[in-house]
Amino acid sequence: MMEQEDIFCEDFYNMILGGLIALRSEQKVGLLSYSSSSESLFLGKWLKLGKKQRRFPKTIATEIDSLLLRYSKNGRSANLGHVFSEIWSESQICKVRLQVFDQTPQKRFNEAMKSLADSNWLVSLPVKHDFESYGAYKPTGPKELFITEWDWLDMFDPDENIKKPVSLFVASCPQQVIDCLYTYGFILVTIAQDNEIHHHFKLYPNNCYKGKVAIPSKFMD
Repeated sequence: MMEQEDIFCEDFYNMILGGLIALRSEQKVGLLSYSSSSESLFLGKWLKLGKKQRRFPKTIATEIDSLLLRYSKNGRSANLGHVFSEIWSESQICKVRLQVFDQTPQKRFNEAMKSLADSNWLVSLPVKHDFESYGAYKPTGPKELFITEWDWLDMFDPDENIKKPVSLFVASCPQQVIDCLYTYGFILVTIAQDNEIHHHFKLYPNNCYKGKVAIPSKFMD
C-alpha cells in the first residue's frame, strides 16, 4: 500500500500531466498559440472547469486552489504553462530517488566533482577563506564551485552518506553543475541566485529536499 504522501504526489502529478496533454493537443492542431498568455488562459480555464466538474481528487484540493489563486491574481500573466512544465519536470527528476547505485553518495559526489574539475571548473572542497575576517568569498575563476569549511565538516557519515543539508556555491552559469550532479544521482535545490554570477544551492540527505528544484537540461522544454 502507498503512503499518503505518495498518493498525493501521484494525484497531483497526474493532474499536471493531464493539463499539459490538453494544452499541447490544442497547440498541435493550431487551436492555441504557444505564447505564455495563451497558455495561462487555457490552463486557468481548464483548472476552473475541472474543479467545477469535480474531476480532481480531494487530496489535491489545496494545490488546485493555489494554482487557481495564482490565475485569479495574474490572469494571462500567471505563466501557468511554465509552472505546469516545472512541476512535471520535478516529478520526473524525483525518480532518481528510486535508482539503485553501486557506489555510496560520498563516492558519487567525489566522482561528480572530479568530472567538473576535468571540465575546467575550479572546485574548492572546502574553500580556504576566513569569512569572519574578510567577509564573503569572491570567486577568482571564470567557472568556480565551492563549499564552505563549516558545510564541508562532517558532510558525510561513517557509511559515506550525506548526513546534513549542505550549501554549494557556484560562480558562472550553473547548468553544467546541475546536470553533472544529477547524472551522479543528486538533486540540487536553488536557494538564491544573482544572474549568471553567483548561485547558492543545497544538497539534502537522500535527496529529501525542501524548496525549488534546479532543473537538469534533459528535462527542459
